[in-house]
Amino acid sequence: MSDTAHQSPATPPEGGGPDTPAPGHEEYQRLVAEHQQALGAREARLAEQEAAIQALHTTLDTRTAERDQAQRGLLAAHRRALLAEHRGAVIEDLVQGDSVEALEASVARAREAHARVADQLRAEAAAAVPAGNPPRAQPSAEGLSPQAKIAEALRQR
Repeated sequence: MSDTAHQSPATPPEGGGPDTPAPGHEEYQRLVAEHQQALGAREARLAEQEAAIQALHTTLDTRTAERDQAQRGLLAAHRRALLAEHRGAVIEDLVQGDSVEALEASVARAREAHARVADQLRAEAAAAVPAGNPPRAQPSAEGLSPQAKIAEALRQR
């Protein structure tokens, strides 16, 4: 057996001692440095992109809040217009909704409820005054002070 076939693993390869770098080691170090530099650049770009995404999310949230506020304002203005248009013919508390269509539909329900309440009140008023009821008597001026008599006379004019 030859000596070269039985070299121990601790024996350095040809060309140098234990402190001498192996052939290709410098190339390996250069590749590692390049990859670390590329990784650092990618991490920096990733951080920039994450910051840009966060800024876009913040802008989106702001714009969404502004849109919602404007929509609430428009619905409130539309509700006021509907109430003004139908004043005296609807129950105002029933005119409500979270869209223009819902507001329009609630006007019909509020109009129907107003009609039912008005019919009930007319029926109650008709039942409360019996037919043929004598006219009310004039209040007696006896016992009133002179000032009260003058005030009563002025009220009757």
